[in-house]
Amino acid sequence: MGNHDWAMYLGYAGALLFGIYLVTKLIKIQTRSIEGLTSSANAVPVSEKLKAVTKVNTVEKDNLHLQKYLATYQDILSTVEENAAISQLNIVMNSSDGIPSGKDMDTYLQMDKFRTSLKDLDDYLDTMGAGSAASGMFGKMTGGGSSKKKATSKSWF
Repeated sequence: MGNHDWAMYLGYAGALLFGIYLVTKLIKIQTRSIEGLTSSANAVPVSEKLKAVTKVNTVEKDNLHLQKYLATYQDILSTVEENAAISQLNIVMNSSDGIPSGKDMDTYLQMDKFRTSLKDLDDYLDTMGAGSAASGMFGKMTGGGSSKKKATSKSWF
């Protein structure tokens, strides 16, 4: 074996030692990360977290005056939902064959998701008004006891 061979083997040994060193460091980092995620000295009990979130919700409800403006909020949702439905109809009517495609289809589907979220929000408002005459926008009575019935909003497809 010549000097060149010893240098090559020495290089292999150095690379092997560096690889082992690197792997052990990575294992230590991962172990510390996992331990940090599972045990914390200043962890807040779940019951305290629930109290904190409940308090935030109460403050936000009070700021919105949900009970006072419930019917107004539902009327706003109804109007916005109607606007989204009209936008969807325009997309269908403006497509050459009545079937949106490409960017128009993306917009149509986004509007559909938006309308779904509006309906979910209205369902939430219904729970806030349970026991009152105001009960929602999608084919239900609104207006705090008014006998005027809102138009039922239906999907175009």
